[in-house]
Amino acid sequence: MADTNDLLKAIESIKKDMATKSDLATVKNDLQDVKQDIANVKQIQGQQKTMAEAVLAGQQELQKTAAREVTVMKFAERLTRKVNDHEERITELEKEAGIPHPHKH
Repeated sequence: MADTNDLLKAIESIKKDMATKSDLATVKNDLQDVKQDIANVKQIQGQQKTMAEAVLAGQQELQKTAAREVTVMKFAERLTRKVNDHEERITELEKEAGIPHPHKH
């Protein structure tokens, strides 16, 4: 009989440490929640990656636009200097030749 009581006590001790169906159901639900959270995080990461790529593309386009603007401004500056230089030369030539300026009275 002592052996049977010892076995029953050992079984009771093991049963206390075992998970019940309710415990397993709770863990299963928690695991589903974790999986859903991970899926949501992955979706958000994808959206953030897309936004970051869009921002980068916008920055690159702005850099190209700024570079074109600088090029146009440099061209306009060079053109203005040439026109001013030519105007000065023409004015000096007109003075030397005694030709009146047609737009000045």
